Amino acid sequence: MQNILEIENLNLSFLIDNKKFNCIKNLNLTFEKGKMHGIVGESGCGKTMLMSSVLGILPNNAHIDTGKILFNGENLLDSNTNLIKFRGRKIAYIPQDPMTSLNPLYTIENQLLEVVNLDGKKPLDEAREIIIQKLEEVGIQNAKERLKSYPHELSGGMRQRIIIAMALLTGAELIIADEPTTALDVTIQAQIMEILVRIKNSGKTIILITHNLALIWQYVDTATIMYLGEIVERNSAKGLFKNPQHPYTKALIQTLPKGTEEKLKNIKGQPSPITEIITGCAYHPRCDFCMEKCTTEHPEFKNNVMCHMY
Repeated sequence: MQNILEIENLNLSFLIDNKKFNCIKNLNLTFEKGKMHGIVGESGCGKTMLMSSVLGILPNNAHIDTGKILFNGENLLDSNTNLIKFRGRKIAYIPQDPMTSLNPLYTIENQLLEVVNLDGKKPLDEAREIIIQKLEEVGIQNAKERLKSYPHELSGGMRQRIIIAMALLTGAELIIADEPTTALDVTIQAQIMEILVRIKNSGKTIILITHNLALIWQYVDTATIMYLGEIVERNSAKGLFKNPQHPYTKALIQTLPKGTEEKLKNIKGQPSPITEIITGCAYHPRCDFCMEKCTTEHPEFKNNVMCHMY
């Protein structure tokens, strides 16, 4: 299968107090068309910054130093590339909190009409029918009546469905979903994920950013584990759970609940801030398998894992 997105040797840094600190470090990653890809890691590991690089929506003090981001073969980082023709139109984004993405002053209809009629050529009635169809596709009942609602009048699950419908209205080939189920209860969470699966089965490609390993096991095709701006392991979702290699992957899986009476395990410490320089393997301060070599030499990414043990 053809890759829809290829990231090559990407290096991203932040300027803090006139000093440069690396956030994404020489990262290489590919995403196959028509699949759901999961990116997993704790907060602060660079997942959102990686996808923000794809969309070109980085903070003002962030800078891409080197690398390529190829979407269907076209480099999004090329100075001659017009990101407006990609952002929203070919690459859509589903944010973690839909309430901060929907304008509280406008009805759902007004906000979706703006998306469906980007070219300004569709008659109002035709545009409205397209919107109703997409809302019904994502499971919103009485869609015609809901068009007159304001965001605060809808539940969290319905707002998330609105955002997903917004992504579908653009006809985007690639959809980046950043923690799309975080604030939802487990029942609504499952419904949202089933919607994303149906979208994938229609031929779209989805990148799911999450810290929820249960979603990775149930729904995604390939899983990438990130730690402090690097890929430490990559595998099929099922392969990752059946035979985890990197100590960080093993530690993440061990945090999953095993039963009602068993005490939950946690990972000691937390990811270091980007202002802290760590020699050797970035994970070694927290690793139960740390060797002397790990503290001085940076491991290479070989056979889908970045660890001196392999």
